[in-house]
Amino acid sequence: NVVMARAAAKISSLAVGIVGMPNVGKSQLFNILTKSSVASSNFPFCTIDPNSAFLTVQDKNLDRLAAIFKPSKVVHAEVKVTDIAGLVAGASEGQGLGNKFLATIRDVDAIMHMVRCFEDVNVTHVDGSVNPARDVSTINTELVLADIQHVERLLGKGSKKNAPSVDRDTLDKALSHLGDGQALRSFEQRDQLQPFNLLTTKPCVYVANASEFQVQTKNTEEAVAKARHGFAPEDRVVPVCVQLETELAGLTEDQERLECLQCVGLQETALGRLGRCINCWVSGGWSKCALECVGGCV
Repeated sequence: NVVMARAAAKISSLAVGIVGMPNVGKSQLFNILTKSSVASSNFPFCTIDPNSAFLTVQDKNLDRLAAIFKPSKVVHAEVKVTDIAGLVAGASEGQGLGNKFLATIRDVDAIMHMVRCFEDVNVTHVDGSVNPARDVSTINTELVLADIQHVERLLGKGSKKNAPSVDRDTLDKALSHLGDGQALRSFEQRDQLQPFNLLTTKPCVYVANASEFQVQTKNTEEAVAKARHGFAPEDRVVPVCVQLETELAGLTEDQERLECLQCVGLQETALGRLGRCINCWVSGGWSKCALECVGGCV
């Protein structure tokens, strides 16, 4: 019981932020994961102030332990999920309230980067067309630029009297890595950067918001995977049809939900697939998540 309580306490400390361009389905995903009902309208920046709620993480390992030890009570861990307003090009310079939104990302431990892949003339796109590769590049560029600014400030502090101790050699190498357009998740000495809370050191999974057909054909996650390859090759891609998941959330019978999933070639909901990422981020670290948590994804 003590072991299970400690594990739950560790997972409960995790905060996950949903980021992406405006109008890609972030608020809808937030509602699905947390059983909330925040507004998700068809116009950019429907979300301004971040919405936060808690997700109960279902853990099969915890259930197995409970079956063996039969504790008087089983408490599943809760993770704080935050729906962050859409980022646009120039966010690192303050465009679209970018500084405020980037500060919110800095407060989370891990990132779900949502990318719109579905086509729908009735859903506007801030850049006028659906282009997952462009959108991935836009968000990643803004995160890199924000980290470059942060590292440059840290290097400046290191030369001042009474400033915090800064490993200049590591920061110089990190700055060069960022200058090549790469996330610090792929930086060999990334563990030494943890005290600085840099955006691109945070674990990330890409959520490809696709149509039912795209989920079936699996071409969506491949396109997103190619777009993020040079940025952080180990990041996982999870295809999700938010429209379908919203409909599934309204079903009360598990069997009916399973049958609907199987019609599009899926065995579990987005909550199950993304929940495994959350479990791995905490229990096994980022390397375990990269290798195991989304089996079958790219």
